[in-house]
Amino acid sequence: MEWLPDVVLHYSKAHYYANMAIIMLLGYHAAMIIGSVACSDGERNALLTFKETAVEADSGGWLASWLVNAGSARDCCLWRGVRCNSAAAVTGLLLSNCAGLDPTDRSVLQRLHEDNALQGVLKPNVVTAMAAGLPALSRLDLGCHLFHGSIPPQIGNLTSLAYIDLSFQGQSPPLSGPLPASLWSLPNLSYLDLRYNSLQESLPDTISNSTSLSTLLLATNNL
Repeated sequence: MEWLPDVVLHYSKAHYYANMAIIMLLGYHAAMIIGSVACSDGERNALLTFKETAVEADSGGWLASWLVNAGSARDCCLWRGVRCNSAAAVTGLLLSNCAGLDPTDRSVLQRLHEDNALQGVLKPNVVTAMAAGLPALSRLDLGCHLFHGSIPPQIGNLTSLAYIDLSFQGQSPPLSGPLPASLWSLPNLSYLDLRYNSLQESLPDTISNSTSLSTLLLATNNL
């Protein structure tokens, strides 16, 4: 039986290499799966609703990468201004046009008319679609664009929002009307910038409901 140890040794080596091959193969497939994680259809559709319904003009091509084509262009985590977490859930819509602008300079609004900016209306049905399709959205930054109309009460349905910047809307008129009471019911809202708009009426008593709010910027409105 002196041959037995050699047989066992050869078997052990073969078994080892077979196991290593399986482990490497599983690791490869796991990497492929992780690498292929993309935003959900619901998130993609919500963003496309924003593009197609809320945005009236995009001469600067801000949303040019927001496509429905197959391949990588279909992954909304790769679209300009869209931020996702490690699970590919959309957490931010960061499309600020304020870079290089001095907020103390009153000519900022005039220059927004001359620069390439998004123009549109935050319609109730758009915000409703965003609330349904983007449950993890925590940052909304559309500062220094040309949105007009009022802020719809449906914004209160975006319950993950912690940061909102709708400042310096250079449209004539810019954002107007009263602030919706639902805004102050957002449980995670800590930053709200609505400077340089035409928002009206006094702040409601319901602002006391916004216990997480630490930064509130409302200069140059009609409040």
